[in-house]
Amino acid sequence: MSQLGLDQQITPPRLARHINITTVSRTQHYMVLCEVKIFETDCPNGTYGDGCAGNCRHCKGGFQQFDHIYGTCNMGCETGFVGLLCVHSCNISFYGENCTERCGNCLNGSRCNLKNGSCPGGCSPSFLGVYCNQTCLSGQYGPGCVNRCSGNCFNTETCNGITGVCLNGCAPGYDYNRDAKCGATCTNGSYGQNCSAKCGHCLDGPICDNLSGKCSDGCERGYKGGTCNEICANKTFGYNCEGHCHCNYESEQCDVISGNCSSGCANGWIGLNCSTSCTAGSYGHKCKDSCSGNCLNGETCHFTTGECSTGCAPGYDYTRDDHCQTACDDYSYGQNCSSRCGHCLVDAVCDKISGNCPSGGCKMGYSGSRCDQICTDNTFGYNCEGLCHCNNISEQCNVTNGDCSSGCAIGWAGNNCSKDMILTAPARKLSTAPEAKVARVLSRG
Repeated sequence: MSQLGLDQQITPPRLARHINITTVSRTQHYMVLCEVKIFETDCPNGTYGDGCAGNCRHCKGGFQQFDHIYGTCNMGCETGFVGLLCVHSCNISFYGENCTERCGNCLNGSRCNLKNGSCPGGCSPSFLGVYCNQTCLSGQYGPGCVNRCSGNCFNTETCNGITGVCLNGCAPGYDYNRDAKCGATCTNGSYGQNCSAKCGHCLDGPICDNLSGKCSDGCERGYKGGTCNEICANKTFGYNCEGHCHCNYESEQCDVISGNCSSGCANGWIGLNCSTSCTAGSYGHKCKDSCSGNCLNGETCHFTTGECSTGCAPGYDYTRDDHCQTACDDYSYGQNCSSRCGHCLVDAVCDKISGNCPSGGCKMGYSGSRCDQICTDNTFGYNCEGLCHCNNISEQCNVTNGDCSSGCAIGWAGNNCSKDMILTAPARKLSTAPEAKVARVLSRG
């Protein structure tokens, strides 16, 4: 029980709507109060409420701007806090005045600075900037975007900005199973998409271009093509199938490595791989046959058949023998035996190349080396050596016997008008008359 005039201090101050004053005596059941006075007091700065148990920390404007009884902030909360009492910080993804700004991409999902939104611990992979709200440029990835994509993603896609992985696989030539970032080329003799194709028969072993599969130094014997996966065919063999074999059996493919023909070589070819043709002047099986030597213009015959492909030299019959070993029939000569002999004496056979008659000469009425020129200009007889003188000066006497149908010219006689009567007449005195002399001269002339 308090004494008259005693001040009872309540420390710390208490909030109250009414005060109960009771006695603590167990025997006295009443109490006399003469006067009760209640004095109001404030909580110390930064506290509020019953017993000043509440703390005000984040009011805008400081301690002066909060209610010391209820703890509310008169001007609202300082940046980064919300609620009537401003005791709740922003949600982990927000910051700023009234927590309305969204944080960027802080490393490992950490909270951004409540006041300015910066990421004190750095940015998540694929983001950069003070606020970690800028993404990496295409082709970059990882923390700070300092890593470069491999550039080998499928269809030239860019890699994942966080991990650098090519999400849809690698471009041909790169092994996704070994490196999802597509920095590893195909190995172990493989190439192409997902390194699923195998290198062919490259000259240097199963090492080919990882992208295309091409063999840079060519193929081993028996194979061809850019990837060296095509076996030799169509009578080819050897390195890159550049050798050509010629087997005796038309349907046979020689050994693709050596070129050996089990049936032997075709006509016109010799050698271990039947790839060497006969030398000029020979032909046929194992090149044992010789050309005739009678091909046109001295050309050699074909090395497989012996044929003279452009025809025969004059004197040989190409229509009957394309090897040009058959001479023209008697009484024919020249190119393809197309010309007939002339009128050789006693039906002699002319030369089968030139058509010239033997040294005996020509039949009566013909002249020339081939005896194919009929006598002209008043000539007749053997080789046109006779000279006739017909009365009609325009007449050509018979080329065989020299007979003149118009008779002989004055001063000439005989069956062929070739006998000079003046030279054969007896000597006699000629007239000295001028008229007679002129007439005689005219008859001779």
